[in-house]
Amino acid sequence: MKSSAFNIHIIDNFFPENIYKKILESIPNMNWSSSDLYDSKREGDHLWISNIVHPEDEITGILINLINSKTLFKIKQFELLSYTLQSQTSEPYVHSDEAYGKERGKTNSQILIYIDGSVDINKGTGFYVKQGDQWVLNTHVGFFKNRAILFPTGVWHSPLTWNSRDGIPRIALIGQF
Repeated sequence: MKSSAFNIHIIDNFFPENIYKKILESIPNMNWSSSDLYDSKREGDHLWISNIVHPEDEITGILINLINSKTLFKIKQFELLSYTLQSQTSEPYVHSDEAYGKERGKTNSQILIYIDGSVDINKGTGFYVKQGDQWVLNTHVGFFKNRAILFPTGVWHSPLTWNSRDGIPRIALIGQF
């Protein structure tokens, strides 16, 4: 299992304004099809709808260049890159993205970029540590449009939409590399 030690980097205004605006304008035209709906009882009530970004899509190259130029993280390609629409949940969904799935062990780092939704500290992401048999919220990063969070895939985290003040979903761009 990868390290769960915190190494969290936060960058506001990650995308240049013209690119961020182009992303926002593309959201209404995205295909949020039912085949991209995930609601597994194995994973609690974590509900998200995704729109996969392909390696040949323009945003993929832009994002790789920005990660390499703005951060200490280095990337050649993504193992996963997707827009996600995250609804409100009834409780935290604490998970480590390297802990399961077909990409297990293939990634070291991930990025989460908040794209659209209500600016709310409780629409962000919580980072957890294990104390005994319980997961305890240790660090909280609020939702702010065009904010990027980079961290190792072994870090345990949860969307904090369960504590949000409204039911408006958040849209983010997530990538694992």
